[in-house]
Amino acid sequence: MKKLRPAPYALSPLLLFLLTTSSNAEAATNVSRREVVKRVLPSVVRLEVQSIKPMGAMGGRLGQVEETGSGVIIELSGRTYILTNRHIVADAVEDFDAVRIHLADRRVLKPQKIVGSADFDVALLEIAADHLVPARLGDSDSVDVPDEILAFGNPFGLSGSVSAGIISAKGRRKIPQGDQAVPIQPFFQTDASINPGNSGGPLVNLDGEVIGIITAIASSSGSNEGVAFAIPINSVLRSARQLAESGVVFRPHLGIALDSKFDWAAAEKAGLDRAIGARVERVTPNSPGARGGLQAGDIILSYNETTVEDDTHLVILIAESEAGERPKLQILRGQTKRTLVPQLGADPQL
Repeated sequence: MKKLRPAPYALSPLLLFLLTTSSNAEAATNVSRREVVKRVLPSVVRLEVQSIKPMGAMGGRLGQVEETGSGVIIELSGRTYILTNRHIVADAVEDFDAVRIHLADRRVLKPQKIVGSADFDVALLEIAADHLVPARLGDSDSVDVPDEILAFGNPFGLSGSVSAGIISAKGRRKIPQGDQAVPIQPFFQTDASINPGNSGGPLVNLDGEVIGIITAIASSSGSNEGVAFAIPINSVLRSARQLAESGVVFRPHLGIALDSKFDWAAAEKAGLDRAIGARVERVTPNSPGARGGLQAGDIILSYNETTVEDDTHLVILIAESEAGERPKLQILRGQTKRTLVPQLGADPQL
């Protein structure tokens, strides 16, 4: 009797199961992404801003320039706004007619009011219309590396564009952004394809929730090179809620100037075994810092139990606090560590 031999290329049951499972998981992910896109796209808008700027490389005669960006519809305190970056609408804050808001359903609106903060690069455009679709807002504190995300916006003015990627890093503070001032915010870094025109658009998790607002790319060519940055939505909303309530953002402060040249060598000279801390260069008289006992030369080592990595880190930690809060500071003064609990003041920032 002839013995039957298995076919030479037959798949084992285990391998067949793994391949089927992988295929099903990929299909499920695609379905999930499609549902997210259907849910989010009606909330994404294209912004057109007309402004008068010098024309030509040498800044010659003035001419009309049209710039495009993105935004997302949200609800705050019972009112409907377009949430975007301030740098997109900075030239139109005093001229609402210079802005056109293109909705996903092809309607075009003008903002009734524009408020924003340059320090935090957040702006709200108040609008009024029927059948608007506000986006769902997520919790950016729950986001981690390498969570999958989708980026929505209008790169190069191409409406309704979506790209996919992951969260590449969290807590970025210093980002390559050319001559533009870097907002006082921590950033998500992502590898999603993001280009000019995406700024102000939402970064969304696979539950269809906005977890960040796209604000910058790092590029030597001016286009996508796989490194882009978004402000976490929790940080954005901290500013946006104040803008909605009062039209300004109150920036917490201590009234101190920090030494930007405080590096590893300076830390070692001060007796520290690592490059941490921010050195106080100057304390404004009668400021919150002065009243709280801070002195020039103090090295602030921690802020509410968080190790201070450098001066920029401390600025962001303060900016993300609330005015009137009393943070616990551990400082090094000479060779002695001390604890101070100053009360933060607040300055209005437009």
